Amino acid sequence: MVVNNASSELQWQIIRKNSAFIRRQRGINKHFSREKFNLKGVNSPRFNGLINKSAIDISLDAAKKELVVVTKKPKASQTPANSTVTTKFQNSARAVNSVKKAVENLKPEFRGLTQRRVSQLIRSTKPRKNTRRAKTE
Repeated sequence: MVVNNASSELQWQIIRKNSAFIRRQRGINKHFSREKFNLKGVNSPRFNGLINKSAIDISLDAAKKELVVVTKKPKASQTPANSTVTTKFQNSARAVNSVKKAVENLKPEFRGLTQRRVSQLIRSTKPRKNTRRAKTE
């Protein structure tokens, strides 16, 4: 369990090797993480959503019709129930700029990363085109 009264550095030293969200893969020295609010999925203090007071999470809803952007409020970290704000956007190309504007004030250094994540999610909802050609003889 992460304690909010401790510093981020101390929390990172506690959970960096012992988190339930860590995913290790053979042959890859980098460890991955699956916790909420981790945009990149890398186990590092910069992207860790458990220790940072302000964080961003972007996902699709169950019906894949809307993008869901959840942000943590830095001043409400002592009350976990009230510390998140959920915003929904239409699943379209316009959502990239809308999410960028919504996130820009919270974490400006993650602007490009949020745009990339939204683009990936939008691309994943589109049906695949059949690129193989049928054999003709």
